[in-house]
Amino acid sequence: VGPAIIHFRRALAKDPAHGGAAAGLARLLAAEGDRRGAAAVILTAYPATRGLPAHAEVVRVARELQVTLPAESSR
Repeated sequence: VGPAIIHFRRALAKDPAHGGAAAGLARLLAAEGDRRGAAAVILTAYPATRGLPAHAEVVRVARELQVTLPAESSR
């Protein structure tokens, strides 16, 4: 799991709008018990991916991990 986390972090450092990397990293962090870290990844990726095809994946993982997104908090 460690190498995968490093890979995803590197991908996000190069491209913060890489929704697949954000989703993968968030899932791995959550699986390791780091729910705050997973939420931070999703909350950072959410605005970065807005308007891109990857945004749907970020939203899907947010729901999966029960992360409240800014646009959803006013509902």
